[in-house]
Amino acid sequence: MTARRRPPAGLPSALLALWLAAAAPAGAADYLLVHAETDGALLIDRDSLRRTGERAEAWTLYRYDRPVPPAPGEPRHAAMRSRYVLDCRARRLAITERIYLASPAGTAVGRATVGDAPLREANSPSERMLLAAVCGR
Repeated sequence: MTARRRPPAGLPSALLALWLAAAAPAGAADYLLVHAETDGALLIDRDSLRRTGERAEAWTLYRYDRPVPPAPGEPRHAAMRSRYVLDCRARRLAITERIYLASPAGTAVGRATVGDAPLREANSPSERMLLAAVCGR
């Protein structure tokens, strides 16, 4: 059995963040909150972020705070991972894949692949914040 480590008292915040990162379980996603809304929050998996020039790709997690009826064709789910492709110069994006989850860290209950979806303008505050986080203002 492994003893739980405690951070040293009086640790400066930058070192505390580094200590917490080192103490995270192996394989845990490195999520960063992008935008919180009334029904949930959008987080980006920082380890998945790839940027080449003005093109970027990243996986996100949308975590619902309360039950939301699924859209037509979607399974009932409490969270959703989405693979985004972003064009930072044109400020456009597309979702190419979705994985529906029973809980934010739970089992996949469905999957939808769009493939080469056309790039479009962001259609929600969360997507506008995602563009800003990945591409800059």
